[in-house]
Amino acid sequence: MRDPVLLAVLLLAAGLRLIGLGHGLPFVYNPYEANIMARALSVARGFDPEYYLYPSFFFSSVLGVLGAFFVFGRFVGGSRSFGAFWTRFLEAPPNFYAADASSV
Repeated sequence: MRDPVLLAVLLLAAGLRLIGLGHGLPFVYNPYEANIMARALSVARGFDPEYYLYPSFFFSSVLGVLGAFFVFGRFVGGSRSFGAFWTRFLEAPPNFYAADASSV
């Protein structure tokens, strides 16, 4: 990179983003977060999110991040099926909110 100031700003921004990623967890201060996560996971089952406050692509992108989270979980032995993944979401949603925050 030719501009060291730009590199420093980008590294600082990435560092602040990573530090604040789990802020407030396991509590959720945004009441829409659980709704968004549940609707993104329902898209995986083939349903229309039926929620038009956000564009459909938003739910698809959140689903993509959660899909990567699911594949990683299968790789390390955390989720054996989508049903187990869904159960984990219902039992401990804050673990998924951190994954969702990385997509925004």
